[in-house]
This record gives sequence, C-alpha cells and structure tokens, in this order.
Amino acid sequence: MSTLISEKHRNLYKRHYEVRACVAHRSPWHKLVVNLAQIECAKSILDYGCGPGRGLSKILDIPVADYDPAVPGIDIAPEAQFDIVVANHVLENVEQEFTDAVLEHLHKLTRKVLFFSVSCNPSKKQFADGTRVPRFARDAEWWLTKLTSLFASIEVSENSASELIILGRK
Repeated sequence: MSTLISEKHRNLYKRHYEVRACVAHRSPWHKLVVNLAQIECAKSILDYGCGPGRGLSKILDIPVADYDPAVPGIDIAPEAQFDIVVANHVLENVEQEFTDAVLEHLHKLTRKVLFFSVSCNPSKKQFADGTRVPRFARDAEWWLTKLTSLFASIEVSENSASELIILGRK
C-alpha cells in the first residue's frame, strides 16, 4: 500500500492529541450518516481519520470501525471493505503529496458509499503548541474532479463557499 502520511505529520498530530482533549459530540452531519446507513442497509461503517474522540463509534447506535493514522490503537490501516466510509474533514488535512494515495485508499475501502466532507478554506486552527494546523485547501471543482475519476456516481449534498459534502457511490 502507498504511504498515506509522513512521519513528521503523524507525529505532529500525535503530539496535538496528547495535549488537547478531543471529545465526541453530536454534529449535524451525524444525522446524515445515520440516514445514509438506513437507506443503504449498511452493516459496516468506517470512520476514516476519526481522531481520538472517535465521534461516530461513540455516538451512533450502528457498529463503526475507527481508523486514524495518528492515534495509537487505531492507526493500522484497515484492509476490509465497508458499506459506508466516512471521511469527515480529513482530506483537507492530508499532505498534498499523499492526497491521491489517500483518495485511492478511501475508494478501495468503500463497498457502497463514501461520505466525504471537506473544508474549502485555509485553516485558522492551531495545534496545542501554537503551530498553525496545515490545511491544504482546494476548491470544490478540484475535489469533484478527483472523486468523479474514482466513483461511478457523485452526489453533492452541500456546496457552500466554505464546505463541500459529497456522496461517492461505487
């Protein structure tokens, strides 16, 4: 499998997670995932890049597998496919040289639908040590082009100046 993250980037996030608490909390997009799971009769969901808060698996009543390359214990990339793969605000934080590999990995892991949300704006967030969180912001058209090349169909759920939510179907 291709490299998905550099050691430098992984360590930056690990240090951040050690210092700053991440707590699972309900978000409007959780309801979208629950509805999608019901529509698709999903039996498996992967929360890709979930962070240490493991939001979906702590909040949803549906079994959810967690994966985040910077969180010990859930940092081994899964090999199985999942009915739904959720990548919520993950891709804008992936280093530019690994974006294609991560998108291909998401495609490989998705059996039915990829739920993909991304910020199209530069980050204003900071790591616990004050370093600006790198965000590799790209516009909606860039993301749509990338995902269209991988998935049989693309449904845009939201496309605002700041956020893009897409369903990629196999």
